[in-house]
Amino acid sequence: MPIAGCSRPEKPSASKDASKPTGTAVQECPHRTKIKSGGVSGQVLDVTYEVEGCQCDSLQCIQIVWATGGPMKVGKMTVTRDGKTYDAFVDGGKNSPYVTESGNSPAHPTKPYYLTASEASGQVSYDKATGKGTIRIYDAPAAVNSWDRVFFETAIVCVNHDKSGKDKILKAFKWGWVDKGKTYQTSPGSAGKTSGFEEYDSVSSEFEAVLKNDYSGYDHS
Repeated sequence: MPIAGCSRPEKPSASKDASKPTGTAVQECPHRTKIKSGGVSGQVLDVTYEVEGCQCDSLQCIQIVWATGGPMKVGKMTVTRDGKTYDAFVDGGKNSPYVTESGNSPAHPTKPYYLTASEASGQVSYDKATGKGTIRIYDAPAAVNSWDRVFFETAIVCVNHDKSGKDKILKAFKWGWVDKGKTYQTSPGSAGKTSGFEEYDSVSSEFEAVLKNDYSGYDHS
């Protein structure tokens, strides 16, 4: 999570995956999206997801951040979760501290995507003919050490699903820290896991609220 004074970490390149799936994608997008490798180690997210059976122009990701108990206000939205007030924003987006405090351009000029064009070129491999690909997501959010609680929700996105003009959320996962980066916890409350991810086939209502606040015109299913 880039905060003022911190640069957005450079992402490593992803390896290409040339294998081919069977079957043909249909409107309902009977996709299979799962972790191919990696996860969270220490305070570094480095995970590669593989996708097959869904017709896209490419793959991307959207990441939402909720932070509370830090040295400054971040983002342009506040929400209440587990009885605490959090600042919330689309990570790398136009209202993120990566842009508003550090003076960078948003990761994408008009969409809420997390990967810049150069990052996507090295970390996304997608074959339109087969509907199969991989996306590598990397983040080293050192700023979690300055906030009491920081939670992330990251979504794997099929760009322009089936030429519909809309993106499609394929998979979402939650991760984060409490106690100023000392304790890993995937989400607020007693349900938060202390290792791995919480994975879902759709994003949460909290994710949708922040996304709508920062990018009201973004269309997805």
